[in-house]
Order: sequence, then structure tokens, then C-alpha cells
Amino acid sequence: SLDVRSYEDVVELPKNLITRNEQVYVLVDSLIRVKPIKAIAYTPTTAILKGLNSGDRVINEPIQPTLQGTKAISN
Repeated sequence: SLDVRSYEDVVELPKNLITRNEQVYVLVDSLIRVKPIKAIAYTPTTAILKGLNSGDRVINEPIQPTLQGTKAISN
């Protein structure tokens, strides 16, 4: 039999944007911040996540942890 589940309030992101501690970097008031998430499923290149809110601005490239709190210039 198939294991079929329904999920609400999830988002799919590239796996390389997720830290080892299940976090992503987001932009909040022009500052880089860490946001905890929960990965609920994986594909070979992406992850299905819970924990992001509508309007969260996820930084779409891997960054170094030392950049947290750095002011960012967004396009």
C-alpha cells in the first residue's frame, strides 16, 4: 500500500539552502537572520519544509553562518 499524506503550510526549497541544524537564512528589516524550519520530505535536490511564513524572504543562495546579523542589500 502507498503511504499518502496531506500537508498544509509547506514550501519547497533547494536542499543547499538548509543548514545542518534545519535552519534557513531570511532577510528581516534588511538584516540576515536565521529561521528554524522542519524538513518533512526530500527529493534528490529539494526539501519540503514547514516553519516559513507567507512573506518570509528566504536568501536564495548558501551563505556563511558568520553573516548572520549583517545588513544586506536586496534587489
